[in-house]
Amino acid sequence: MEARAITIQVNRHSALKKLLYCCLSAELFIVLADIFLNYFEWIPFRPLRRTFNITREDAIGNWFSSTQTLCVGIVLWTLFALDRNDKKKWGWAVLASFFTFMAFDDASKFHERAGSSFKALAPSLAWVEALVEQYPSYTWQILVGPFFAVMGLCIVWFIWKELDTPRYRLWLGAALACLVVAVGLDAIEGMDLPSLSSYPVRHFLKLVEELLEMLGNTLFLLTFSSVLLHHTQEVAIDLT
Repeated sequence: MEARAITIQVNRHSALKKLLYCCLSAELFIVLADIFLNYFEWIPFRPLRRTFNITREDAIGNWFSSTQTLCVGIVLWTLFALDRNDKKKWGWAVLASFFTFMAFDDASKFHERAGSSFKALAPSLAWVEALVEQYPSYTWQILVGPFFAVMGLCIVWFIWKELDTPRYRLWLGAALACLVVAVGLDAIEGMDLPSLSSYPVRHFLKLVEELLEMLGNTLFLLTFSSVLLHHTQEVAIDLT
């Protein structure tokens, strides 16, 4: 058979709508599956219910979230490869590295384990011990929180500088707001407040937190995919 190039035509608006609907449909399924199949125990077998428990790191929700974050990273790496502007190119590389790390972190519980290691270090260093004792929530937030905050500011600065489309700025602002609220809910959860001690309250607080993270990642994916498709209306794959 003679080798030839294959050209794929991409309808930008249709592709973005399908991407948005797929992500929202998956997130709706994950939330409803957690509520009915797990929380209300429509599945009688506890080990199987855990598959749909949105609060667990080894459940379908976390798999979807980490995969979604990795997709954001892949889109950003593609923008890095395609951009001819050296200054902007390395901006894409920084963002791509961050989201790739976030996908790894989400799938491996890296920040939680780093926080536990930091806490274990506390007795050997007085200032660390004092910091850990005074902080009311999860230890990982002391260690990784500033890094996340700096990267959030970098995203805002880079997008505001390089992408002057109001739609992109609005989507990214909403995405960052979702993640900030999600981190805030996680911090509240870690405070062990008496009013949040019951299982239903803690479970649904975690459900809202995870949903906000997924919605934030959906908006990131939608925004960066829109930027990518704006520059690549036609994709050519040469098999020769």
